[in-house]
Amino acid sequence: MSNAKRVLLVDDHVLFLQCAKAYLSSSMTNISFDICSELSKASKLLDNKQQVDLVILDYHMPGSKGASTVGHFVTEYPDTRFAVISGRATKQNITDCISAGVSGFVLKDISTDELQNAIELMLKGRIYLPDSVFSAPLLAAETSDGIHLTRREMETLELVHDGLPNKAISRELNITEVTVKMHLKNLLRKYGVKNRTELVVNSSDDVTVKHH
Repeated sequence: MSNAKRVLLVDDHVLFLQCAKAYLSSSMTNISFDICSELSKASKLLDNKQQVDLVILDYHMPGSKGASTVGHFVTEYPDTRFAVISGRATKQNITDCISAGVSGFVLKDISTDELQNAIELMLKGRIYLPDSVFSAPLLAAETSDGIHLTRREMETLELVHDGLPNKAISRELNITEVTVKMHLKNLLRKYGVKNRTELVVNSSDDVTVKHH
């Protein structure tokens, strides 16, 4: 079990957590499941450097500010994948979370088989979205190395290849510089690189550079 993947479920509904852990632990025996009912406790667990491969956070937990909270976790713990689970969500909620760098958005009304499928996909580094809201604008492409990029991430990547600085990218895409930096952080994390130069080199097969 020492080599097993580890998944942390974070939700303030304890009964849901207990039922989910019991079912998933019995049906996905190659994965270790832990549960946590508070965001602060989840942060402490991750701060203790305990290896967690995937954290699934409830979108509407007390103390959560939705996509901004998820984005904080993604930035703070870059070696861990994060996903969101919710009983209800708008398309904008899901788009915002994907843009923040999560590996998926799971609705609580899916079947147990589909939940297992979602977890397996996300542990493999792929993005899971519910069929009812999946559409082309959310995910722009899968790269040659199997990296999933959102539409905004792909647009940002193309402009980085064009040599544009953050301020120019923000003007081109009509978004703030803070949002540009967030997309760049996600791109660096997804490609496993440390700076823009390495990003351009490693993503050279994934974009067509347009000269302005």
